[in-house]
Amino acid sequence: MNTILVATDFSDASLNAVNYAADMASMIHADLFMLHVCEMPIGINEISVIYTESESLPKYEKYMLEQKNKLNTKFGGNLNIGTEVCTGLFFSSLMDVCKRIKPYIVVIGTQGKSAMERFFLGAHAVYSMQHLEWPIMAVPLGAKFSGIKKMAIACDFVHVLETVPIEAIKQLSTDFQAELHIINYGKKDKFDSDVVFQSGLFQELFHKMKPIYHLLNGENIVETVVVFAEQNQVDLLIVFPKSHGFVEQFVHKSSTKEMVLNSHVPIISLHR
Repeated sequence: MNTILVATDFSDASLNAVNYAADMASMIHADLFMLHVCEMPIGINEISVIYTESESLPKYEKYMLEQKNKLNTKFGGNLNIGTEVCTGLFFSSLMDVCKRIKPYIVVIGTQGKSAMERFFLGAHAVYSMQHLEWPIMAVPLGAKFSGIKKMAIACDFVHVLETVPIEAIKQLSTDFQAELHIINYGKKDKFDSDVVFQSGLFQELFHKMKPIYHLLNGENIVETVVVFAEQNQVDLLIVFPKSHGFVEQFVHKSSTKEMVLNSHVPIISLHR
């Protein structure tokens, strides 16, 4: 049984991600695992650590139980839900849980209402999308799961065999019966023989899925791709953190933050 892991800090944005992940898990008959990490301030002494843990954990365990009960009511007890509340650093704690439960997808919320929510959710989402080995999906505030009918890959056709997680993409398309779109960013009047060769490899690898290809132009790569996804009702945008060329701009810290915090389309990061 696949497991969808969702991280929550109980803010509106993260609870929206929890509901998104729960609806997804229900649709594909997966388990749901909710994680909350109580992050400890750096440089605090042992006495304050003990006090903070004793004060924080019961409160957040109560929040977690309340959220689990709400989901059990929503799904009539037909969704298998696991939970964990722990202390530590967010990313290392997330990694530890991933190694233990080996999630199908990790889901995290973005775009909190307050400046503090936007800072912390954005920072966690950006860093995790760059470094987490498991597929991680950033879900914007307000996004509701109603299936994934269209998914789009942002690809530069450079080092395709080394950077594109072929089987993961095929699995996603199969699981959600999604139409596949390939977005390439470049100039129509510029010929590059290697790009032509790499695009041929791409077409050969995915020909059975009958993808639809798009060539986009624009001054701002991130904005151009995100606007295309929104205008074409794409349900999921796929990026590759280890890719080269223009996709590097997606995983550059400032560009990833711009994309993650401004996109109204869920974005999933897949590693090779």
